[in-house]
Amino acid sequence: MIAIIDTEREGERTQCEALARALAMPFEVIAPWTTPSATPDIILSFGKALKPGLALHRRFERKPLLIQLGRPRLYPTSRLDLVIIMPQDDYPEADNVLHLKLPLNGASLQPNPRLKSATRPAQKGKTTLILSGKTAHHALGRRECDEMLRLAKIVAHHAGEALQVIFSCRTPPDIATYMQDQCRRDGITIARRRVRDVLAESARVIVTADSASLLADLIRSGLPTWLYPLPVRRTLNHFLKTTSCALFPRWRRNLIKKGLIAGGTDFARWHRSLTQSGIVRVLNEATAKDALWENTRPFADDDLEICVDRIRTLLAQRFTRDGQQAETPFHAEEAEFERLREVVY
Repeated sequence: MIAIIDTEREGERTQCEALARALAMPFEVIAPWTTPSATPDIILSFGKALKPGLALHRRFERKPLLIQLGRPRLYPTSRLDLVIIMPQDDYPEADNVLHLKLPLNGASLQPNPRLKSATRPAQKGKTTLILSGKTAHHALGRRECDEMLRLAKIVAHHAGEALQVIFSCRTPPDIATYMQDQCRRDGITIARRRVRDVLAESARVIVTADSASLLADLIRSGLPTWLYPLPVRRTLNHFLKTTSCALFPRWRRNLIKKGLIAGGTDFARWHRSLTQSGIVRVLNEATAKDALWENTRPFADDDLEICVDRIRTLLAQRFTRDGQQAETPFHAEEAEFERLREVVY
């Protein structure tokens, strides 16, 4: 059985559930700091759910596998059986770390013909602009909305399609109201349905660059996906991260793996790899007129398969031939980690 620590964030819960289903094991989503109905074989935590995940791991005498999706902020890599790092995360390599090409939203063990084929037929429909929101890493204001809408109208015009706009759950009310007024002025439809229903009638999609989960869903849909870059927030943390990366890369990697600093995210690096691979296209003045662009390169969407194989191997290694639980060297590592935390904090 798999115990999933709920983070109350739909995208994170969806990825944990996708992994649990791919493992073909029953799972239970539990609130933080609660106990599952049965002894789990695996504990899945995502992001900030790691702290209650570690507590639950200790409660079951560290017998289940403890698997973290996303960066284990301020906890050492060695305390986890497996760390599955999102593609936008900046986290060093380690023996128990897997780096994903895409988040697991929409991932399946079944091959996706729209991703495998380089000669798939074009889908007829509308040009859809999906507007997300402000985040800790990206800004979004009226200026960006105006430019995005202007370029989206160019794409729709050159594709000979109607343009529709849809808001995500993270779109701020003031931005949604402003965009509604702009769309009403230009006769553009506001789609008030679920994203999956809107995609069924879309020929191509434009999305803001702030949501990794939404971008993964769109790429796996097989639709031509255009990425509108948002301004990056230049915070003190961002400055310290980029400076330390440039001046002390090895020192910084070691501190992250020891759990003494949290690491960071690098959306620009991930987006650059997607565009250079031809998987998505950046929306700008130069590209908007080439509206019939499609990704014709086959994409190996094998992240979920790699995760499942690795976890099954860990489950097999966890038990000895007589069925007894193998010992793990966590006690000494935890004592050393707590000593270091007291010194630093």
